[in-house]
Amino acid sequence: PNNHDSTWVKVLPVTDLELDKTVDKTEIKVGDVVTYTFTVTNNGPSDATGVKETDKNIINHEFVSASSEDYNPSTGVWTIGDLANGESVTLTVTVRINEAGTFTNTAVVSGDQDDNDTSNNNASSDDVVVTEEPEEPEEPEEVSVLPKAGNPLFILIISLMVLTGAMFVRKE
Repeated sequence: PNNHDSTWVKVLPVTDLELDKTVDKTEIKVGDVVTYTFTVTNNGPSDATGVKETDKNIINHEFVSASSEDYNPSTGVWTIGDLANGESVTLTVTVRINEAGTFTNTAVVSGDQDDNDTSNNNASSDDVVVTEEPEEPEEPEEVSVLPKAGNPLFILIISLMVLTGAMFVRKE
């Protein structure tokens, strides 16, 4: 007699993608640049495919540069692709902030596989506080009723006054 039965079980790959995000400055003036650093790590246990990091907030600022050609500044998506178990990759994005305010910046990482810990798939940098450049107080213009000493007309007038005055001096 045949007393056994067989069942096929397909084990799907599972990953744990983790995102860390920082910013190099938290207090700047309008028109200054800041650099955001994104680090994506695959904590496994499987290799990850289709990995991408998305930051929709960063596209509201003027793009300056990115450390990877796989970053799209118009969408805020960094297409990473494959990420082996235990592997980490880093991206830096520099932007110019052209308006005053407090800016919170949050990003998310995702991949093709199920993620067994989604609590570390989102990351926010510290808030960036952007202030207006204080206006320089205007120096009041000097107003004088006398011409300035370096003025040729002034020199001519003084010279004529000295010469004509010398002619009217009495000798005793």
